[in-house]
Amino acid sequence: MIQVQQAADMVVLYDSLQLAHKCILNSFYGYVMRKGARWYSMQMAGVVTYAGAQIIQVSSSNAPPTSGTWTSVCISSAGFSSD
Repeated sequence: MIQVQQAADMVVLYDSLQLAHKCILNSFYGYVMRKGARWYSMQMAGVVTYAGAQIIQVSSSNAPPTSGTWTSVCISSAGFSSD
């Protein structure tokens, strides 16, 4: 019974982390694509898009899809552009 509750808690945790990372990536993409933004960068928009594609690819090959892949791919994605 305790293991079932722990598993349910982990599902809730990973779902919450996944949603948070999705929101952050979407917000960041929207900002770097805005022409008037201080850090406007088509390269960074490309990195965000690439990271999202990698996340989808990794999570579609793993079960369950809420296995924390957002965190690992986001952290390991390319660095920031200087322009």
